[in-house]
Amino acid sequence: MKSKTTAYLLWFFLGLFGGHKFYLNKAGLGILYMFTCGLFFIGWIIDLFTLGREVDKFNANPPPLKQNSVIKHSHEQLPSLENIEDARKKLGLPEGNIYRILYEDFNGNITERNIEILKVHEKNSKKYIYAFCHSALDIRTFRIDRITAMTHDKHRINNIWQYLNHEFTPPPGVENLAALALDDAE
Repeated sequence: MKSKTTAYLLWFFLGLFGGHKFYLNKAGLGILYMFTCGLFFIGWIIDLFTLGREVDKFNANPPPLKQNSVIKHSHEQLPSLENIEDARKKLGLPEGNIYRILYEDFNGNITERNIEILKVHEKNSKKYIYAFCHSALDIRTFRIDRITAMTHDKHRINNIWQYLNHEFTPPPGVENLAALALDDAE
């Protein structure tokens, strides 16, 4: 997600050299602005009025992951559906909606996981998802700012925190369990 504030600051300080265009992954226009002083100041002035829409357009349809990004499954072999159901019963969890996430750990490794969300939570200005993870066959806590992509029913979710705050209702009976685990999240 790109910030309008950052885009406008780049426009103001480096806009004649295409700083805001590079920020929005428009390298061709950025180079053009560099060699023409913001299209002879005219393009730079027009961007004052259109930059907000450009940022919204970028955020609505972000570029795909780079081809050289390494996506690993969190375990060598993904568990069978039977194993997932057994683990869910063992933990006393109802079946929930399945979300597919790409999660970046603190080392920069990206793993693909299927999760069933139990609770969303904000603590110390950090946002978390408490979920049953299919690959781990256990309950895990995920920091939302480390989720690089999220889909549900093959639809990409662009603003994850806003979506979860608006759409998510925890399954009955997991609120207390989720609250206990979130205390251990940090």
